Amino acid sequence: MLANLFNKLGLKKLGGFFGKGSEKAGRPDKQTYIVYVDDNYHPMDEEERYQAGVFDDCASAQKFCRDMVDSFLTTGYQPGMAWQELLSAYKGYGQDPWIATSDAGCQFSAWTYAEQRCQDICHPPQEHLLTAETLQELDALYESRSSTGRPDAWGRLVEELRAIRRLVEAGVPVKIEGTPTVLTTWTQFYSWAHGRYHMLEDGYDSWIGDDNS
Repeated sequence: MLANLFNKLGLKKLGGFFGKGSEKAGRPDKQTYIVYVDDNYHPMDEEERYQAGVFDDCASAQKFCRDMVDSFLTTGYQPGMAWQELLSAYKGYGQDPWIATSDAGCQFSAWTYAEQRCQDICHPPQEHLLTAETLQELDALYESRSSTGRPDAWGRLVEELRAIRRLVEAGVPVKIEGTPTVLTTWTQFYSWAHGRYHMLEDGYDSWIGDDNS
């Protein structure tokens, strides 16, 4: 199954998606936070290492690392997969970001983070409530217009809707507060989202149905 997962991902690493740089690891400047990425598929091979980003604070560097690990795990997850299996796939084929800095208090272990996230992803909460307040915020993003009358918040709206879709795909029922609607399948999600925000279909390039467009 791991081989199929590897083929499904289509890449040994996802560096290009995160803006792969050409610099190799070196000594970080004082008070900078440099994220380097090792390849779990080529452990201990410094030729596979690359610099992915430079940050001014620890929190931003750690978030970048978490997002990179999350991207692999959410892409690789399949319904019914045991968390140990997903973790094994990550340790075999995923990326291992780490932070080079003179700040001794700034730490990040990709493997430790991945282990916890695998358990969260494979044992999701029983139900997610999409509150009336959140719906109002989404509706406001849909209606927001610039001074020229063009939508100016649809990019954020698409990302918020994609997050809801990923919950449904992970097997988490999404209940719409104040209604009997519970989204449990991709089709139900799409029907609900398209019905509520129908102009997104033709008016915005990025599609809510995947994370790639």
